[in-house]
Amino acid sequence: RYTKLFLILFIITSIIFIIFDAIKINGVILQAIIPEIILVILTIFIINKKINNKQYSSNNNLSFSLYLFLVYYIIYIKVNNMQKKKIIILVCIISLIIGIFIYYTYNNSKIKNITMDDIVSTYKNNNYTVIYTGELNDDIKKLFKEWKQTYLLKGYKIDISDEDLNSYLSTYNLSVTSTPAFIFYDNKGILGVIDSTIDKDSYEKYIRKYLYNEIPQDEIAYKTTTVDQYIKKVNSKDLTLAIIGEDSCSYCKMLLPVINEIAKNKNIDIYYFNKTTMSDSDFNTLTNINFTIPAKCTTTGEDTQMNRGFAKPMALITQNGELKDCILGYYDYDTYVSKLKEAGILED
Repeated sequence: RYTKLFLILFIITSIIFIIFDAIKINGVILQAIIPEIILVILTIFIINKKINNKQYSSNNNLSFSLYLFLVYYIIYIKVNNMQKKKIIILVCIISLIIGIFIYYTYNNSKIKNITMDDIVSTYKNNNYTVIYTGELNDDIKKLFKEWKQTYLLKGYKIDISDEDLNSYLSTYNLSVTSTPAFIFYDNKGILGVIDSTIDKDSYEKYIRKYLYNEIPQDEIAYKTTTVDQYIKKVNSKDLTLAIIGEDSCSYCKMLLPVINEIAKNKNIDIYYFNKTTMSDSDFNTLTNINFTIPAKCTTTGEDTQMNRGFAKPMALITQNGELKDCILGYYDYDTYVSKLKEAGILED
């Protein structure tokens, strides 16, 4: 309740109600029409006052649905004994369906203004969310419409100062140097931010980075190599870290940005093999190195040979032709760094 949309729907539904109740059902009786019109005008005044005071309800959908159901039920009772009740009921049902369709279409396309207190509940109720910190214009509205169609991003707007914005972002180790900014979320939390220093032509690569863990080409820090070159690394005296994953593995996609950040921040070589993009012969050659994967890195809890298959993402730490250690699965940045320290890849 207490939105302009609700006010419009209330007026339309009231007109329909008065026509059917005061004219079609009871005839043109002023004793019925005048009080109902007065009540409608009074209610419009109250709703409009609430709108101006921004006293929004937290459950617009439920209020709207209950209101339409109540109106339909009253009309149904009123026309229950009329000869033309089926036609009138049909008209009412069609009106309700159209009203509901208009409501949800409008509600889903509208860029809502939220507050800091609304952020958590907002992103938890959507798969993907983007919050804009500037003033809305036609270009931003068009951009939001495109993002919704392409990426299923639900757009919102927030009024926030630059100081408060950076204070909020700092809790996630993020910041912006220039506003306005776009803040991206999935239903678990913040994914990243794009500020006004980013060129509009680069928006897509950042969105795909945040939503799909696709690392832009100019930010890739991990290394790729041929299987033959990797085997030479395996047989060298240096500790070598290689990770094997594939596109169909969700944990592999989640881990890739983590190892990319580690490779960049710690300045170490991390090799990544993507089974999906490898030829069968290359992947067979890779697995035929035939290390014995220890129980801690298998799903069965038992040692197994590498060429018999293994879970992914699998990190292999090798030296002098031997498997020195392994790491199975996804971990966040700090945990993965700790595990690499334990394996001797990183120094304490």
